[in-house]
Amino acid sequence: MASVSAPRALCRLAGRVRPTLSRPDLTRSLSGVTATQLQRPSVRSGTALIWVPRAGLATRSGPRATASQPLSDPVSSPGADAASVGSLDVAIDAADVVATDEAGRCLRVQWRDGSESLYPFVWLRDNCQCPACFLGHPTFVRSLVLRDLDVNTSVEACRVTSDGSELSVTWSDGHQGTYAAEWLLLRSFRPEEQRRRREEHSVEKSHWNASQMSGKLPKADFQQVLDSEPARLALLLALERYGLVVLQNCGSESGQVLKLIQAIGYPHTTHYGTTFKVTTKADPINIAYTTKRLNMHADLPYYEQQPQVQLLHYQRQHGGGGGRSEFADALHVAAELRRLQPEAYRVLADTPVDWVNVTLPGETGRSHHKLFRAPVLQEDAEGRLVGLRFSQAQRDSFFGAPLGVVDRWYRAFALFNRMLNDEEYKVSFLPQQGDMVIFDNTRLTHGREDFECPEQATQRCLEGGYIGLDDIRDHRRTLQHRLGRNEFGL
Repeated sequence: MASVSAPRALCRLAGRVRPTLSRPDLTRSLSGVTATQLQRPSVRSGTALIWVPRAGLATRSGPRATASQPLSDPVSSPGADAASVGSLDVAIDAADVVATDEAGRCLRVQWRDGSESLYPFVWLRDNCQCPACFLGHPTFVRSLVLRDLDVNTSVEACRVTSDGSELSVTWSDGHQGTYAAEWLLLRSFRPEEQRRRREEHSVEKSHWNASQMSGKLPKADFQQVLDSEPARLALLLALERYGLVVLQNCGSESGQVLKLIQAIGYPHTTHYGTTFKVTTKADPINIAYTTKRLNMHADLPYYEQQPQVQLLHYQRQHGGGGGRSEFADALHVAAELRRLQPEAYRVLADTPVDWVNVTLPGETGRSHHKLFRAPVLQEDAEGRLVGLRFSQAQRDSFFGAPLGVVDRWYRAFALFNRMLNDEEYKVSFLPQQGDMVIFDNTRLTHGREDFECPEQATQRCLEGGYIGLDDIRDHRRTLQHRLGRNEFGL
């Protein structure tokens, strides 16, 4: 492929020429390193989509990630910020009833700092915190029965305590409720409080390319993570933020994967078991159990509930060359694809693909026929890219796409694969014996280089397992609240 020397990269598609945009600096980049300008043209030439790598990156394997980068302090994370809002000096100055075109009848709360928040009547009544409407510790659930909620309720009177710490409301049916100022502020409908709440749902991702991750892999000590809640919180925050972390000093004994999973939540069991071994086998039920190169992929795309976080403990590492692990932030690459080739992105996000796994009775003693249909790129209801399914080996020959889409889909799929394997995006490293690599299987693709001495690959033994992002986020929030404040903010 030709390299690029032009000062400005061009994206030429379907006869149209448009300048590429510079990749914006990441707001939360690794160690303060900002992204570099992407100088790459992407053109349709003849019958192939061509994506031309930037000059100077044509090396056989990705940049080596060797240096250690300590995990970030949890108190500086966005999630910790969201959990610590209650430590602010919050006080209500006044409250009154207003009518708005957008939200209808609302209670307006004026804060001591001069700002204000609007709360719709029906929301306030639904979330009354009195003992008759809400069960506190230890359940923290609403006990108000929905049939008893009057959606046409109105405020008869409201009163603010002298110190501004609490608001009392008398409703049209005579019911009285009280709301703490801190509780109300956390639930404000203003954009800044809504943003904090989104960050408690999931930590803001810091997407990365190879230059940003090489030599800066987030690392932590296995035993410290087990013994120390702050260390465990830092690990979980880094995993959500970057999608890839390495635990060191895990030893060589079996059971370490399950030990860590159970310190966080519960294992996601698949037909490979609660945990599984990755070794070279004479009659393999998975290509990972061979000495062949393992192409970039995401595990088990044929599961409707695709395993989300994978843990791989390197109990024994091989003694020959090659065999390095490869990772790419596939959602970042997909975002680049959307910017450079929006039509290619769209066909991968819109076209369902059949993912399949058929195995005969072997080491599991059972036959399996796994089958699921979903696009390569997963978007949420708001069109945000949230996950992917990607595996050349486990993509079925049955393809339900319209005839006119098939050729365009293959070109887009091949282009995405070339980008995932390019050294600008792919990081490669050789985990050491005793390391445990933990990564987000719905965000990253991973692979394995060729072994230079395949006969020595038989020395290699990994133990693996899966855990859900629900459990990762659940435990992260629990630790944030436990370490940062005494209440759950509910």
